[in-house]
Amino acid sequence: MNILRILLKEGLVIFLLFNLGRLLFLLGYGSVDSVSDVLAVFSHAFRLDLATISMCLVPFFLSILLRPLLQGKITFIIAKYASILLVAILSLMYAGEIITYHEWGAKLNYKIFIHLSNPSEVLKTGSIGQMLLFSGIVGVILTVYGLIRKSAFLGFGQLRDSIMTPIEVPKNIILTMLSYVLIAPLLVIVMRGGIQPIPINLSTAYFTSNMALNDAAVNSLWNLGFSVSENLSNFNDQNPFKVVEDSKAKEVVAKIYQPLQVQNTDDSLGNLGPSSLFKMDRPNVVLIIMESWSANVISSMNGPSDVTPNFDQLVKEGVLFTDFYASGYTSDLAMPAIFSSFHALPVASIVTQPSKVKHLPSLARELNNNGYSTSFYYGGQLHYGNIKSYLMLQDFDEIIEEADLNSDLPRGRLGVHDEFVFDLHQKELAKIAQQPPFFSTIFSLSSHPPYDMPMKSMKKYGTEHDEYLNSVHYADSCLGVYLSALSELPSYHSTVFMITGDHGFYAPESGDKFSMQFNNIPLLIFGAALKDSIRGTQVSKLCSQVDLAPTLLAQLNIPFEDFTWGKNVLDPTTPEFAYYSGPNSISWIRPYGYFAYENRFERYMHLELTDSLRKEELIQEGKVYAQRVFQEYMDY
Repeated sequence: MNILRILLKEGLVIFLLFNLGRLLFLLGYGSVDSVSDVLAVFSHAFRLDLATISMCLVPFFLSILLRPLLQGKITFIIAKYASILLVAILSLMYAGEIITYHEWGAKLNYKIFIHLSNPSEVLKTGSIGQMLLFSGIVGVILTVYGLIRKSAFLGFGQLRDSIMTPIEVPKNIILTMLSYVLIAPLLVIVMRGGIQPIPINLSTAYFTSNMALNDAAVNSLWNLGFSVSENLSNFNDQNPFKVVEDSKAKEVVAKIYQPLQVQNTDDSLGNLGPSSLFKMDRPNVVLIIMESWSANVISSMNGPSDVTPNFDQLVKEGVLFTDFYASGYTSDLAMPAIFSSFHALPVASIVTQPSKVKHLPSLARELNNNGYSTSFYYGGQLHYGNIKSYLMLQDFDEIIEEADLNSDLPRGRLGVHDEFVFDLHQKELAKIAQQPPFFSTIFSLSSHPPYDMPMKSMKKYGTEHDEYLNSVHYADSCLGVYLSALSELPSYHSTVFMITGDHGFYAPESGDKFSMQFNNIPLLIFGAALKDSIRGTQVSKLCSQVDLAPTLLAQLNIPFEDFTWGKNVLDPTTPEFAYYSGPNSISWIRPYGYFAYENRFERYMHLELTDSLRKEELIQEGKVYAQRVFQEYMDY
């Protein structure tokens, strides 16, 4: 197993370099308060480091794989210079990151290549001190690397001897080929962080509210590589949805948001108006995000009558927004829409890039600043889509996921089943009931494939999606038990609940992922703290997930100007529109029509109008709006 010995030694060299760069970063920006902080950084960094090391070992593996076809000397030269190139990249990367972190407040990302496209700018803006520090860091890393390579165990001499050992005996040839077969899939498994359903991402390294320590734990090479692939490959520094000049685009979007001229604001939304929905100024707020809850499975929104009986009963007691739309088609796209009023993107996810997330407003932070405690509960793994790092950057006081739950709780492939997480959540709310107000979010899980919820018997709906419908029915039953238990608490009378979905679900009756029907999800506000006069009201005004935070903050009399893409739906002067993203597509809805446009093939997946004279207006508005969303994302 000579090849395994070579890869382990080269992996150890890379591991030492990663941690040398991490140590230098901590010395500059770690905000370390104790030895335990340092130990936590290195321990939480290990898994992502290991995945990155596996990627770095691919060139070594391929060069050794070709050893039977190449001379041993040539194989050694390839491996040697691959190692030298890697250390050169790492030394420049770590030095650049330590220099830029003070200004950017983020790890090195794809923007560095934009700056490097104009080297004179870098030279002019960098101080002599920065240049000296940069050179010093590079020198330290290269010196340590040189010492490593002169060692008896990890030196180039050892590498040369291992690679150039001849393969002559048939037995050795068989063992060598067997090692190739075994090591290749092993590298792949380690790259993805294991065999679990969700591949590893930088959320794995996040562990504290101290972002400098989180950034120290995140592998810099992995972070830079992901940022480059997520941005340059998608956009090539050009906005793919640009249709007009930026100045014109700003004018069009400003006009879209221009308040309506409404003469009578008291009854423009039925019984609702701009005044508060609540009986008190600062009620507790519980936000319930239901996995994959589409409007088309809810009886109150023209779905079947027996899938969500508990939710349908709640509709009679609350305010239901019937024309409410998901911003995207996955959970990681939903979170910034709900908590930051930032739209989903068709070819990228902003939550995977902390350097951009730091620019987003935060519903949790605004509520924290106004006396609320904040928490987020989920029975699965929040590193999916990098949601955990996003939530930590949102400044939630407490974030609970599967790893934090009792190991004895029954669970499926993706995590703890809804009934047990809902039960835990209501018990936790009972504990903090004496310290109002609180804002707590619970995100359900069981209505996500593989639908392995613990139901005693499955209902037969007679469709190809019976498993999904049963999972929604199960989640609805958990919701009913949960709310019944909460209603016994004294704090229930001062609590408002909001239920929404994270995204829709594909079924033939809901159309494709580009359609309005697929993206239509519920938003229901109810609870004992809701005014009695508005119970049972339905609002048909066009809105989406990005409007949730501004609408809630407005009802709490908290300013929401930072949530620039969202709007207060209950303000009668707010214009009606909704925007959402599908796979490589944008969609725009107005009361008089909607379209879904697939950018890659420049085709309209849907284009429907009740006023054909406004076709060009509809298309220009939607495309220009998408241009501004993308431009803001790129500018972050």
